[in-house]
Amino acid sequence: MDPTQFQYVIRNGKKLDFHEFSNEMASRTFNYPRLSESKFPQLRDSMNKIYKIMQGKPLDKLTDSMMINLQRVFKWKFSQATDWRTENMYQFCCSIMFEASFMTLYGRDPVADGRNVISEMREKFTKFDAKFPYLVVNVPIALLGNTKSIREELIQFFMPHKMNTRHDLAEVIEARKDILENYDVLRDYDKAAHHFAFLWASVGNTIPATFWAMYYLVRHPEALASVRDEIDHLLQSTGQKRGPNCDIHITREQLDSLVLLGNLFSFFYLH
Repeated sequence: MDPTQFQYVIRNGKKLDFHEFSNEMASRTFNYPRLSESKFPQLRDSMNKIYKIMQGKPLDKLTDSMMINLQRVFKWKFSQATDWRTENMYQFCCSIMFEASFMTLYGRDPVADGRNVISEMREKFTKFDAKFPYLVVNVPIALLGNTKSIREELIQFFMPHKMNTRHDLAEVIEARKDILENYDVLRDYDKAAHHFAFLWASVGNTIPATFWAMYYLVRHPEALASVRDEIDHLLQSTGQKRGPNCDIHITREQLDSLVLLGNLFSFFYLH
């Protein structure tokens, strides 16, 4: 489209409906039935209402949990390191963000080795995500190598009997799980596919945004110094300091006050 025409499209945004496209695309990509009102009355509306849990004050608890899990992941990685080693930056960002996000949303399995399970999921997720653009443009999944079998394996992680054994599920996941359980017409596989779709929505854009923000900061030392100064100023004003043995707590309001860091991540998230 001619960029000069964008403003005219935006002005008529109320006449454009993304739901029809997203409903068809998501059901095809993640392999669950389309959310038609006739077959699943009020399911789409109920799912959309859940997003209020991720806005305003209710978001504070989720933010706190993510902060705690990020630090847990970093501390564990530091505890396992015996020397410096080189790693692909995207893989590093993916490892950190995927594990912290998964624990924040889906809690923990009291029996299984959580880190091995998450590592296995991340490897499969990365392979699926690499083919995601082809699925969006409706390339048949049968033409995309082993993508179909990888999708099946990922969905199996979220089967109801497995979800019911997990501890510390986020409120938004508990709410989604309860709503899906109310629809007997949905198979267990369909419910699991919905959970997998939510996981992708949670990290599908966050991981690339984190990578590009990190890449930009590494390439521009002056920007890195400015962001560090902003963070250090906040920590000092709240009586905290950074270090390997320090636990940092930053509220959602304090995160919002980090203008430089916020603008940086917002730019790469939206692009």
